[in-house]
Formats: sequence, structure tokens, C-alpha cells
Amino acid sequence: MTAVLLWALGGLVVAAAAPLLVRSMIARGIDAHVTLLTWSALVAGTLVSIAVPVVLSAIPSHGGVTTLVDIAHQCWLAIHGDMPARIEAIVGIVGIAVLGCGAIRWIIHLTRTVRERRQLYERHIDLLRIIGGGDAFSGSTRPASTLWLPLDSPLAYSVAGRPAMVVASEGLRTQLEPAEVAAVLAHEHAHIDGRHHLLVGIAESVAYAFPWLPIMRESPSLVRALVELDADARAARSHGRDPVRRALTSLHPHPVPLPALGMVSDTTAVRLDRLAVDQVIPHAPFRWARAFAACTAVALPALPVLALLGAMTLASCAVG
Repeated sequence: MTAVLLWALGGLVVAAAAPLLVRSMIARGIDAHVTLLTWSALVAGTLVSIAVPVVLSAIPSHGGVTTLVDIAHQCWLAIHGDMPARIEAIVGIVGIAVLGCGAIRWIIHLTRTVRERRQLYERHIDLLRIIGGGDAFSGSTRPASTLWLPLDSPLAYSVAGRPAMVVASEGLRTQLEPAEVAAVLAHEHAHIDGRHHLLVGIAESVAYAFPWLPIMRESPSLVRALVELDADARAARSHGRDPVRRALTSLHPHPVPLPALGMVSDTTAVRLDRLAVDQVIPHAPFRWARAFAACTAVALPALPVLALLGAMTLASCAVG
């Protein structure tokens, strides 16, 4: 088997093992921000590890566009001459067809998602105009940061848009303590500041485009759990763990528009367990440092393989 196809096979192995890694990080209490960036690195690395070798396999002689590529091609031939070029080309063409189909499905899903979110946002803008009066936007196109609905049941969710908004009910203010209300609003603003709606949209799009890859197929559930954990951590950092935990136990599941992100989710038990642990929540610089370390750790296993291939390439060039 050629080194190029071994590279693609490595991408498939990563795609199969990645969900286990992400779930393990969630179970061990790793910072959600770090885990989200690790998920991003795994998804991007999987796509690159599969797409690039497939494309190279379909290109005659693996390139030949420039003199540099020609030289590199001779080195590649020296270390993987055991597979007929025709078989490799067929694998590459089939792979490109599969990836092309996935890319089309990705674009279709992204287009549909953007349209649905725009429609949801416009409905909330119209509702804000009705509640706030016809002149709610006079002199400015920027809506209020929070839209309070005249509902008795406590609920809260955030809607993506430009600018995004938090939607909450009057029942939230009447049935929860002020500290708990502040924690809920901070949780929803954390979704907006962390661009969690975008992350969930990307996860759903890659799952729709590449359902045959485990990391893509499981991305929506993983990312939805992670963005809730991340929003809880941000709210706890500013308002304390206890108000967030009390608010989470006081709220009951309620229907939320699909593109929106609500306070209550299917991962409430995991979130309560995380909030019950008296742990130090790191500030932004430390979180980014840990995230960089996590993403680097994902790439470390590939370094020995790359070093071996580089050494083999240099040796084959020297021999030739």
C-alpha cells in the first residue's frame, strides 16, 4: 500500500477514534473550551488526512505541475512502487466522487441552515417590534440585548443574528431569584460571545455531509453538550457556581426553536455534576494555553510517521 493511501487510512482511523477521545475528555472534566478546540482540530485533521491523499491519488504521477513537485514525485515513487498506478488512480477517483458528494451536501445543509436562522431571527425582530411598539427601532437598527416575552413559564434561549439576542420570559424573573436570573442571562450571553450557534451549525453540517465518518456523525451531540458546559463555566466564572446550578434545577424542559440554544438540554445531569465539583475555572489566557496544548497533542502522534516518511524520502532520493 502506498504512503499516500496509508495517510488516508490514518485519517479514517482518527475519524473512528475521535468520538471516544472527546467523550473521554467530557467524562474526565476537561475544560469545555479546550475540548471544543480539540474537536475542531480532530474534524479538520480528519478532512485533511482523507481529502489530500485522495486528491493526490487521482492526479497522474501525483502532480508534476512544477519542478519541485516532479522531484518529490520521484521520491514518492521510490518508496511506494508496490501498487499499480491504475489502482491508485481508481481509488483516488472514487474518493473524489465521495468527497465531492459530501461537499455538495455540506453546502446544501449550510444554505438551508442560514435561511432557517435568518427566518427565526426576523420573526423575533417582528415580535420585538410588536412588544416594544412601532418605533422600537427608530434611530437605530440595533435591537435590545434581551427580548422579554409575557409568558408565565420560565424560559430562556439565545438566537443568532446581527446582532444576536437573548429571549427570556417574565416567568423567569418572577419564579427565580435575581442571582439565578443573572446566571441564566449570563449563560445565554456566553452562547453568543462564544459563537456557539456557529459551532453547532458546523457540527450539524458535517454530520449531514459525511455521516459515514464517526466523528462527523456524532459531532452534533458532542458539540451541543460542550457548548452548554462552556456556557455554564463562563456563567459560573462571573456569577458563581451555585446560582447557575440552582437555575438549572429550577428550569424545566420547554420547546425552543431548533436553531436557538436554550438553558435546559439533554445534558443537564452532566452539567450539574460538573458544577458540583469545586474546581478552579481558568481565565482566558490559561484556557487558550491549555487549548493549544490539547490541539498540539492531537498532532503529536503523526510526527513520528511524518519524520519516518521524510527520512525514507530523503534516502530514496539519495539512492536515486
